[in-house]
Amino acid sequence: MEKIAFLGLGHMGEPMARQLLAAGHELTIWNRTAAKAEPLVAAGATLAAGPADAVRAADVVITMLAGPAAVREVADAVLPALRPGAYWVEMSTVGPDAVRELGARVPAGVTLVDAPVMGSTDKAAAGRLGILAGGEAAGVEHVLARFGPVTRTGALGSGAALKLVVNTAVLGGVALVAEAMKLADALGLAEGTTKDALAGGPLGGAVARAFATDVHFGNDLAVKDVRPRHRVGPTARHGGRVGPLRGGRRRPGPRPRGHRPRGHAHPRGARDLRGPRVRETTSPEATPRTPSPDPAPRAPRSTPPCRSPSTTPPPHPAPWAPTPRSPASNSMTEEPCCTSRAR
Repeated sequence: MEKIAFLGLGHMGEPMARQLLAAGHELTIWNRTAAKAEPLVAAGATLAAGPADAVRAADVVITMLAGPAAVREVADAVLPALRPGAYWVEMSTVGPDAVRELGARVPAGVTLVDAPVMGSTDKAAAGRLGILAGGEAAGVEHVLARFGPVTRTGALGSGAALKLVVNTAVLGGVALVAEAMKLADALGLAEGTTKDALAGGPLGGAVARAFATDVHFGNDLAVKDVRPRHRVGPTARHGGRVGPLRGGRRRPGPRPRGHRPRGHAHPRGARDLRGPRVRETTSPEATPRTPSPDPAPRAPRSTPPCRSPSTTPPPHPAPWAPTPRSPASNSMTEEPCCTSRAR
């Protein structure tokens, strides 16, 4: 069996490392707070003094850390110590940009795989996490299967990208459940009745997550997952760029056709939405165009025959004048046809 180094023994890392011990792997562990490693040491794991010591003889290195900053700090320590032929499986939720950054730094002969997980501590303890594996994961897929079903997502970084999509959907569902429960309370509905009704519908998974009491996923981690330092351009589907944010400001990217920034006026001579294009002269001395001759007058259109030939159509009334009516007429339908047509 492979020698495995597991770095990061937080709420998720500790039960995942325990799955490897139960499978019989030779396991070396490291954690920033050494006291958290004591239960695993008692179960048979070897505690390393530092990250480099943990990975030096490992065939597979697994990192499960809090975020991109922690991953970069550990990478500075372990990259020089990784041996050729080793696999580095990065399972933290850090986004695709951080994974590609690591991919550019790994030495020759080392294979980087991004494999973030779906699920929380309860599924980690039961070995039922969902593994989203990006990159060349065939060599470590049997190791990842110890944690739960493995889904191959594509190239390096695709697993990290899909994890952000999944987390955004889950957290949005939890927020929607909270809004629905608040509405139910305002309408005087019982909490249990509302909860059961929502649990039986499309939001059942979000309801279970919203009311879970045995998971550990703090708000700071949730914010990290839904506000990564990357953006998708407005035309990403049609060749737009995906890149990191710099100082909180967006980089200029391709804009859709017809896009005009808010508050930007149309230039002079441009087509006005209220009428045709207007060409402005640039100097008073510009020679005006010669007007075209008036067209020949058209023959007057003949008036269609009236049902009452003896009745002469009255002149067109002014817009404010009342409509003339016959003294004996009590209905609009009884007016002469010419009067109706003149109106």
